[in-house]
Amino acid sequence: DTLIVVGGITIIFTVSVITGVKRGIRRIAGINVVLFVLMGLLTLVLGPTEYILTNGAQAFVDYAVNFVGMSFAGVTSGADWYGAWTLFYWVWWFSWAPFAGLFLASISRGRTLRTVALTGVFASGFATLAWFAIVSNASLHAQTTGVVDILGLGGEFTLKDIAGFALYNALPLGELLVFLLLSLIVTWIVTSADTSTLVISIHGVKPGVAPGTAARAFWGLLQGTMAFGLIVVGGANALQSAAVITGGPIGIIALVGIVGLFYHFWGETRENVMAEPAQE
Repeated sequence: DTLIVVGGITIIFTVSVITGVKRGIRRIAGINVVLFVLMGLLTLVLGPTEYILTNGAQAFVDYAVNFVGMSFAGVTSGADWYGAWTLFYWVWWFSWAPFAGLFLASISRGRTLRTVALTGVFASGFATLAWFAIVSNASLHAQTTGVVDILGLGGEFTLKDIAGFALYNALPLGELLVFLLLSLIVTWIVTSADTSTLVISIHGVKPGVAPGTAARAFWGLLQGTMAFGLIVVGGANALQSAAVITGGPIGIIALVGIVGLFYHFWGETRENVMAEPAQE
């Protein structure tokens, strides 16, 4: 079943990236954003609204106050949670940095760095915080009030695979919410795969030359084939391990890139100051 899903998603994102940014990628990304906002609002309205708003607001405050301290929590004590979550997901996200960063750069030609930073970092970061505040508090309320025993779920699937479906199935309009959640997951995966395929295709040809249909199809199918192979060999864990292995070196490169970026800004600012006419 997993291989069938991977195959279907591979076909969808390959066709999407072949049709181009405006006709394929933009439309699926737009559907993804609409589903994201809709799911967040429905969870807030159909779930424990007051509980979500109260705890969510407190969580924002706690996050801002304890951000620095919590960022290093567990480093010296070697806590299992720190390694399984904080470190794991940092490395996981770093593995996506080249695709996401280069894609944002490619579609942001002509825009200021301030605009790119506000939309790519702060706007998306706020959306992520809002999603976690809404969904996590809805899950906590369902667990603590006995609406659904999310932590007691298991069987042939891991908790993280089915927790979301169990939560939404327990809310009003459960079947509709589960369908929307599944649609959201699929469009998320397709949008992410579109991004990586387009970036690889662009950098696989000469500068200034748009990648052809054959090149886009090749890289899209190659990614799907690699996912196929990793799942056959070691399942989803092998796929996650591959992302983690690549994320570590990319994190180091990203830190070097950040230093270089600030150095470039400093040099450009200095040149602009020196170029200004002297005040009489």
